Amino acid sequence: MGTQFYSLRYVCERFAISPGTVRKYIEEGLLPVKADERGRLCFDECAVDLLARIRRLRNDLGVNLAGIDIILRLCSRIEELQDEIERLRGRDASGQVDHSGSCAVSAGSTDGEIVYVRVVDDK
Repeated sequence: MGTQFYSLRYVCERFAISPGTVRKYIEEGLLPVKADERGRLCFDECAVDLLARIRRLRNDLGVNLAGIDIILRLCSRIEELQDEIERLRGRDASGQVDHSGSCAVSAGSTDGEIVYVRVVDDK
């Protein structure tokens, strides 16, 4: 099943904004968009979700476009770092911690907390 794309008209109606406003967001680099073979703007689900975030920041919180750019970049970076933390902690796709190859020890913990130590075989 392919990716769902939405027209400029659809997003303008959904968010009650003008095409000029959407184009401004695109020009400012806030909103990634694709064009079809006829040159019409096409928005995927991620772009529509992003537009909702932009509208919330702009309308509800009064953030200017430069501020929105910074906020979106910081949010993206935070998500990347959270993914990296989860990867380093050894979580599997279901969100469960993978303790295979680890030993549970309580040494060094005064509150009885179980600490998992990864056993590495240097052979």
